[in-house]
Order: sequence, then C-alpha cells, then structure tokens
Amino acid sequence: IRIDRSDSTPSAIAPNWGASFNNLTSVYPSSSRDGTFVDLRPELRIYQRGFHPSHSVSLGAAAGISTNHYLSSNYYLGGGASQLSPSPFVVRGYPTDVLFGQRVFTSNLAYTLPLSHVYHGLGTNPFFLDDIGLRLMGDAGSANYMALYDGKTFLGYEYAPLGQRILYGVGADLL
Repeated sequence: IRIDRSDSTPSAIAPNWGASFNNLTSVYPSSSRDGTFVDLRPELRIYQRGFHPSHSVSLGAAAGISTNHYLSSNYYLGGGASQLSPSPFVVRGYPTDVLFGQRVFTSNLAYTLPLSHVYHGLGTNPFFLDDIGLRLMGDAGSANYMALYDGKTFLGYEYAPLGQRILYGVGADLL
C-alpha cells in the first residue's frame, strides 16, 4: 500500500505540505521450522510549512513488526544513516546496526530551509547548481534488542522490551 500526496512552494527545496504513507504487509505460510507469521512495515511522513512558506517541517515514523519468534529468519535492523545499506529505521549518531529485532520503531523530525537560490552552473549535471539548503534533524528509536559496544568493539545484543530503551540522535545536512 502506498499513498503519496505532497508538494512544495516554488522556492522550497523540500516538500512542505502533504503526507506520504507506505505499508508493506507480508504473510509467510507455515514451513517445517517456522509457523505462519506476519511481517508488517508501516511508514508515515507528514509535511508542514515552517516559519516561512519556503521552509518545511517533516515528521516521520517507521515501524517493523513481526510475529515470528525466530530472529534468524525475520528481523529488522536500524540505526545510523548509511548510503550503503539504506534502512527506514534511522537514528543518527549510532552504528547502522544498533537497533535489532522483531520489533523496531523510529521517529524523525526535520526542518528544511533554503539558504540560497543560485540557479547557475556549467550546464547540466553534475556541474549545475540549483539551490543550497540546510536540514536540521532529530531522531528517536527503540527496538527489542539493542547493540552493546565497548568503545568500537561490538559485544552483542541485549534484550530490552520495545520502548524501554530509547536512543536519540541529531544531525544536519547541507543540501
């Protein structure tokens, strides 16, 4: 299921009104090892105008819920943002695998504003510069297993019921 309805004013560099909803629901039939289980992955993002018509505020939430009790066959992984392994479960400032398990939830808040509308360059991509903007972000997330680290050494995962431990992160992007 996918529903998108978002747009922006001409001077905005990010959507600043509307909503986007994605939901993936899968039912896995019984096998010799696993019983029948359901995989549910809803994602919601709402866009709102900021302090100025060209500014954008977005609030997003993503969840992963599985009724399978075997971690090896159905799990979700989330944490820090990575271009190499994109995940809808992002909490900036942490390793990409800090959230793990059959239950995971993240929420993201972002404020985007244009810094300059340059509109010049040497032609077409990759040398054309259109807009320069700034995005300030805040994240929160929880899962039923959290990674344990000693410095940079990974020690394993610790069980924590969903919502008992919440990780927070902040970040900024130059767009």
